[in-house]
Formats: sequence, C-alpha cells, structure tokens
Amino acid sequence: PIGRNYEDAFLVPMLILESCSIYYLDEVLIFYRLNMKGITFSKNQKNIEDCQYVLEDMIDKSKKNSLYKYTVFNFLVYFLELSLMTEGFLKSKAKWHKVKVKLKGLRSYKLSLKQQMIYFLGIYYVCFKRLYWWLKK
Repeated sequence: PIGRNYEDAFLVPMLILESCSIYYLDEVLIFYRLNMKGITFSKNQKNIEDCQYVLEDMIDKSKKNSLYKYTVFNFLVYFLELSLMTEGFLKSKAKWHKVKVKLKGLRSYKLSLKQQMIYFLGIYYVCFKRLYWWLKK
C-alpha cells in the first residue's frame, strides 16, 4: 500500500498463495542487516497504524482463503507487542478487543492450540510470552 510501512507483510503472503509452485532452498539468498532506524526498531504511532492496516487486510483476506490464518496470528502477536511497547498495556488491550471482533469469522477454521491461545488471550498471551522469555534469561 502506498505510503504505508510493512509492505512486505502485506505483499509476501499474497504472492505465496497465488504461486503455482514454491521451492525451498537450504541456502541464504538475502542478507538482512540490522537497521536501528528501521521500522522494526521504530516504536511510533505511524507504525502501529500501518501495522493495524496490514493486519486488518490480512483478516479480510483470510475470510476468502483460510491459509491466511497462519499469517494473521503471527502478525497479530507482532502488532500487539508493538502496541504494548509503544502505547502501554491499556491501549494495547483496547486495540486487542477491536481486532478480536474482526477475528470472529476465523473461529470457524480449525485453529492450532497456539492460534487458539492468541485468539482467546490476545494481549495477555503477549505479556505471558514476554515474561517467559525474561525468566528464561
């Protein structure tokens, strides 16, 4: 989408699902570098809004193609983590409740245990996940 970040998250699932065949190479072809000024490290309102735009688009697409559910739940966790770190728990929880309403249509799909946990726990799942990694250190 023009003027929005997370264009790769928007485009790549669509390209994969539209592909006739996909091949796996056990070789690295793209070398990402850490960019401390990139969107991964930039916690700001524009990134939250862009991330939410892409997430909502994924949810809409998942209603037509159930394979999008894999992307939706992984990106949802990223979105909630970004919101939590940028806006705090209460705003993240409010965003979670708005997204959960849009996710209701996905409950008819067979969801993995992890996807069910994300669906039902949302921001609490993210907090438990962060606590687990902190305790593991």
